[in-house]
Amino acid sequence: MGWKRNLMEGLLATFRLCIKDLPPSEKLEPRSIFVLRNNDLGDLLGITPMFEAMKKTWPNCKIGVGIGDWGQPILENNPWVDQSLQVNAPWHNKAMTRQSVLSGLRYALFSQEVKALARKRFDAGLDPLGSQLGALLLMRSRIPTRIGVKGYAGGHSACSSYIEFDDNRHIGKASLASAKALGAKIADIETKPQLFLSAEEKAQGERVWDSSKGLRRVILAPGAGFMEKRWPLENFISLAKRLLKESPTEIVILGGKEDAEDGARIEECMAPESAKGSCSVRNLCGKTDLRKTFAITSRCNAVISNTSLLMHVAGAFSKPNLVLLGPWYESAKLHAKQWGHANTVVAGRERQEGVNQMTSPEKAHDLFQKCLAVMEGVEN
Repeated sequence: MGWKRNLMEGLLATFRLCIKDLPPSEKLEPRSIFVLRNNDLGDLLGITPMFEAMKKTWPNCKIGVGIGDWGQPILENNPWVDQSLQVNAPWHNKAMTRQSVLSGLRYALFSQEVKALARKRFDAGLDPLGSQLGALLLMRSRIPTRIGVKGYAGGHSACSSYIEFDDNRHIGKASLASAKALGAKIADIETKPQLFLSAEEKAQGERVWDSSKGLRRVILAPGAGFMEKRWPLENFISLAKRLLKESPTEIVILGGKEDAEDGARIEECMAPESAKGSCSVRNLCGKTDLRKTFAITSRCNAVISNTSLLMHVAGAFSKPNLVLLGPWYESAKLHAKQWGHANTVVAGRERQEGVNQMTSPEKAHDLFQKCLAVMEGVEN
């Protein structure tokens, strides 16, 4: 660790001496638990199994989750969460534009949201990410039992207990390990992300697809957090053309408003195939809210995406998902260990094995067929 990080850890350890500190114990059943997850949408969706673990261990415990305003759709209808709380904290997310140590300290120590959180008097608090500012927030909220992470972004010096950061551990397993550190029973909990749709939402998702022709339903999601994370758009177009040639397929392109131009480009390039009538390609980027995106995904046959929110949404509904990594990533195998799900195939570079090129459209097509074959085998 650098000297700045060591200094901050020292200050957190000193601050800890001045507040109530209660290590987790099997003899003490928490009446209320706060989980801090002010991070991006995929980060929040990835830890949802921990809510089930804690609620099943302590059915009468009230579970509150601190999220940014952008994360609310993830938790709608979740039976394991009692309350979602506003925590628009300016660290470790892409939604808050002004992020610095000073702005983080100002938020953790003086914001109205944290003051409101402190008034709730939670018995225990967990920061599954593990960060110095997150640990400070838990202390400022006067939470006596605090669970953090050692070795990622710090903050363990302020915690009553912590888990060790492991680069090779899946996000779902890491979140369950945090819950276990508090005393939750995790043996029977799946690491699959959890989304809960209403009957009307499911029906709305079904109506987007054309059920009259019996076409294979494929979602393309060409967007990602920044350009280096993205598999090239031309590759998506080439892959889509292959899919339409081999089998009657309906392709729906999903993403945010920032992906609308790319979606329009794919739709335009696929127009000749769509005109034949046996296939269909529609660009819905920027035209659906998150809940509708979830519903559409729940009714598809497969998803092809960059590493993005759609990767975790596909995992939540056990959909075959081919994830195509951009040049930012040096190991597809490591990425799969950290973020992949049961029916996820992650393709990209393997620098240590001498594979320095991104996956070609031809290779992606072969991997997608294997992805579908495995799923069809499971269903049969």
